[in-house]
Amino acid sequence: MRDKKSLSGVRAIVFVFLTFSFINCGTAGSNDITTTNSGTDLSSIASWTYQLQNIEPDTLGASAFDLAVIDYSGDGSDEEAFSTDNVTTMKGTGNSAKLLLAYISIGEAEDYRYYFDASANYVDTENPDWPGNYKVHYWEETWQIIIESYLDRVIAAGFDGAYFDIIDAYEYYGPGGDAGMDRASAADDMVNFVIRLADYAHDSNADFLIFPQNGADILEASSLSADYLDAINGIGVEDTFYFGDDDINNDLDEQTNVIANLDEFRDAEKIVLSVDYLTDPDKITDFYQRATDNSYIPYATVRSLDTLTVNDEFEP
Repeated sequence: MRDKKSLSGVRAIVFVFLTFSFINCGTAGSNDITTTNSGTDLSSIASWTYQLQNIEPDTLGASAFDLAVIDYSGDGSDEEAFSTDNVTTMKGTGNSAKLLLAYISIGEAEDYRYYFDASANYVDTENPDWPGNYKVHYWEETWQIIIESYLDRVIAAGFDGAYFDIIDAYEYYGPGGDAGMDRASAADDMVNFVIRLADYAHDSNADFLIFPQNGADILEASSLSADYLDAINGIGVEDTFYFGDDDINNDLDEQTNVIANLDEFRDAEKIVLSVDYLTDPDKITDFYQRATDNSYIPYATVRSLDTLTVNDEFEP
């Protein structure tokens, strides 16, 4: 399931209050996020939010989530990039303190970003499902340097980490993939790219967090799975339990192979951020139960990611 989002739309915030209860579900943590000599302590993270559009810094900053994934810019452009003051506001203080991760697509190029050049040699075909998003040869040096420049902006703004999307591009270019390239090294290329970006970020901020999204099967596909796990702090994953072609409220369809791989991340003491796109209260209750049973951190919202959805059970 693809996960890239368009960043168009009006800047308005909508709250969806979904009240529910379930057995053995943890409540939000204390937000007492501390740092140690080995990096940021993530043990208190018990809730998260994921919003790429219509972000209001004051509203996000006042929210009680322990971690938030957002775009680095109000509309995706460099001109509307959030300032350091905006980032400080969104991180919140006291009981509203949170870690802030910047969404970055590393497996596709987006035509509304500052770096976009349709004639670049690394740019491949446009994704028919997401106009304006182009497959890239992510192993090429020029593209990797561009993403490093993206990280420079994110780090300078004061984000705590990055949330790398389109990790599963390795499937598109790998053996049997839709690109027809059958690139044997596709999975290892992606792992090496993530490791390179982690090392690059840590040269500026040793505590900078690295979270890939999706592509959990890379642990099976790559010969460098141990190195991958060493390079990251956690993984985000979409549509793990309620999977299907609808934008929201698909039927229950547990992705058993994905879950088996996610459990490897969890057992390696990596945080698993799980998002299913649901508004039906019964499905939300079931999703949270299934996610917490697997020791994942759940979040239910709308696929457009244009709303700060507040699930009351996780409000401290």
